Amino acid sequence: MNSDKHFNIFDELKEWSLPNWEQYALLLLCQKGSLDDEDKKSIYNEFKLDEELEVRAEKQQIYSLDDSSMPHISNQSGPLILSRICGTIGINALVDGQTLSFGPKLNVIYGPNGSGKSGYARILKSASFTRSPDAKIYGNVHILNSKPISATFVFDDGSTTKFEKGKPCTQLRDNFAVFDSSCIRVYTDSKSQFDVSPYGFDIFPALADVITFIKQELSSEIQAKTPEIESLKILDSTTKIASILQDLNAGTNIQELEKLKELGGNEKARMVILETAIKELHRNDPKDIIIKKRQIGKDIQSLIGKIKHINKTLDTDKITAIEEKLKDIKTLRELSTAASASQFAKEPIQPIGTKTWKRLIEAAITYNSEAFPEKPFPVDSEDVRCVLCHQKLDVDAKDRLKRFFEFVHSEAENNLRVGLTQLTKLQEEVESIDLAFIDETTAIYRTIKDGDETLFSTIEKYVLEAKDLKKSFVDNINQETWNVLPKRPVDVIDTCKNLRIKMAGEIRRLRVNSVDKEISQKEDELKCLRDRKHLNKIFPKIKEAIVNYKWINKAGAIALPSPRHITDKRKNLVDKLIGQNFIKRFQDECEELDLMLPATTEVKIRGSSESTSWEHNMSTHYSSTPAPSQILSEGEQTIVALADFLTEINLNNSPLGIILDDPVNSMDHLRKELIANRLVKEAIIRQVIIFTHDIMFVNALAQAAKELGASNVQFKGCTISVDPSDKTPGYIDRTLFPCEDYEKKSETKAKDFLEQAKLLQGAEQAEKLILGCGALRAAYENFIQKQLFGDVIARWRENIRATAVSSIYYDQKTNQEVVNRYEKLSRYEQGHSHSPEFHEKPLACDVLEEELEAFANLCKSYNQAANKFRDGRSKEKKDVFS
Repeated sequence: MNSDKHFNIFDELKEWSLPNWEQYALLLLCQKGSLDDEDKKSIYNEFKLDEELEVRAEKQQIYSLDDSSMPHISNQSGPLILSRICGTIGINALVDGQTLSFGPKLNVIYGPNGSGKSGYARILKSASFTRSPDAKIYGNVHILNSKPISATFVFDDGSTTKFEKGKPCTQLRDNFAVFDSSCIRVYTDSKSQFDVSPYGFDIFPALADVITFIKQELSSEIQAKTPEIESLKILDSTTKIASILQDLNAGTNIQELEKLKELGGNEKARMVILETAIKELHRNDPKDIIIKKRQIGKDIQSLIGKIKHINKTLDTDKITAIEEKLKDIKTLRELSTAASASQFAKEPIQPIGTKTWKRLIEAAITYNSEAFPEKPFPVDSEDVRCVLCHQKLDVDAKDRLKRFFEFVHSEAENNLRVGLTQLTKLQEEVESIDLAFIDETTAIYRTIKDGDETLFSTIEKYVLEAKDLKKSFVDNINQETWNVLPKRPVDVIDTCKNLRIKMAGEIRRLRVNSVDKEISQKEDELKCLRDRKHLNKIFPKIKEAIVNYKWINKAGAIALPSPRHITDKRKNLVDKLIGQNFIKRFQDECEELDLMLPATTEVKIRGSSESTSWEHNMSTHYSSTPAPSQILSEGEQTIVALADFLTEINLNNSPLGIILDDPVNSMDHLRKELIANRLVKEAIIRQVIIFTHDIMFVNALAQAAKELGASNVQFKGCTISVDPSDKTPGYIDRTLFPCEDYEKKSETKAKDFLEQAKLLQGAEQAEKLILGCGALRAAYENFIQKQLFGDVIARWRENIRATAVSSIYYDQKTNQEVVNRYEKLSRYEQGHSHSPEFHEKPLACDVLEEELEAFANLCKSYNQAANKFRDGRSKEKKDVFS
């Protein structure tokens, strides 16, 4: 509490110690005034983070109230006066760039419905303190991508602040309060109470509502997270997995289930084998099954023999032997090539010493033994002929063939032949490997595939790798090169032996046990595998259920928040506030505004576990208590809210400026005068800004200000209007303010617009001429009221024509001329110069000049006639009351 006379709740709230999530809720309420569902959900999320029901993605944010987040009492020496709003951009559909100026005391902004005054009121409400639940402001809804909303506020001390949507504007928030129809609080008709909470005190029931919301959300989330475990259970099963799922809870070992759910290829194949075996046991005689399984054992033994032969043939020693032999042959061929090159380099036909050449020579030698049995090669006789061409051989030819013979029978060539023979033997051994036993036409193929799918896949892979290795061997031998061989296939003999042992075990069981017992054992094994398969399928849901059970246990252990501390804090602050005579001041405000509450109405403090607020108890002697809305009219409800607003403002330590948007809706003219008088009194001590479309209220405010005197209340009026050509709202002071002090200057204003128009062209000139017509029309209105009708009754624009025509102070013909010219100016002003009557003379400077001259002549002739009438010299004097 700041003094003995004033009270500011926000200074008290800064010292209030609350949990972090509740501090966040308090901060939002101070910033926004009310909470929507999204705000409450964000508070609930903070509650869960504080209670560790959610994992924080980043460092925890600590919330607190400070001067940047809430209204506070300014420390400045005097009140801050708003001088003008300028640089407006993107506000509703208002024209950009207008400037709305204010005086230091009473400001009245007049504009008809749709003129744009609410747009300026909304920007002030959005920037200032308000109890309105709707302080949002929007751009132009008629434009798809409207400009960002902004404006500049200028104050009397020369300071400025820029308003941007969504950003705090502390100078406005801390120094101005806004009242409009949405600030009216009528609560709980069902409790027959009409509640009004002082400035800031509606935070407490809102906080209590947040606690209620959190309880409901927590309960709803617990219910939503409660798993539907019936759908996860495995019925008619006694396996370990079925037992775990039957009693699923927060303590269930999720790691154990995760291991059990992993089902490999061997286990999947085992399921197929078990299903086949069970069918076979049901279908066949045990003796037949034993015979079949014995045959399977024999087939497996045969398979083991084949695999052993493959392993032996393709063992490491064989690989090494072939590799070494290929290296020897390579060396021998290189020696042979070198020898032939040195011996036969000068022979006429080349090359000599190649494989083809050697085969040719060896064929000739072999044929020579057939053509000349037991004779050397070549035959040493004079008439010997060549075995190839059958021509006689001369001495050189015989010598050449002899050298060829010696070359192919040299030691190196003999060694090469021996090596090739050995290599061929190795090749034959490799090629003799039988890899066709896995063909689907073989008995082994069917035995292995039916007996063990996993073993079949392993053997099939073994055979494919063996084929690759065999082919690489043969290719290397044929090409007499050594390329890197594929890896040797993994030995599968042990796997085959295991299957054979398994077959033997099954045969023994079939001999000892009954078929039913064997079927039962296999069905149990199959059921366990099927349950594991089912677990694998539903594991994500199981995991989620266990996590949810743990969350529910943790949430259930939390001590739910209680609103008791809120009630206690509010009662404590209410006691302080009562010390400042809030109730007495509120009652005085109601009385000054002539609000007569029912005799049984009692203004008191109501407190409960949920909220406390000011109660206007409407209890009566009726057995069925009527609701407040059935007792108080809409206007009376507004009066209660306005009285509370003024009470709160006057309890503040600093004279806040106040802004009121159409505060007299649903009011009669007498109540409008009372409200006008009350607000004008308020303007003595603070800046008051009033937006209204009610011309009677405007005149009441102007009259009340005049009665208090200009020295006490400086009155400033301005208008907001729609441009008649493009219908854009938001133009400032283009029309005359509807007040005598302003309208009596309207003729001068019209002349000013005419002089400005003469210096312009085109659209700019037309705009000034339209404004001039509007000013001159206002001069006619003032003339009709003050002169033509003698100011007997205040005039309203709705009946200005009837007023003028029915005037008795002048002749009917002149009266009709006044009306005609008035309506003509109205059409010019509203942009209807396209009418047929304006075709000959469209709006131009000379037209306005002519209308001004006609108005001056009418005023002059009227004054002359009126003087005669008043002096009694008129021959056509009429009885005013006839």
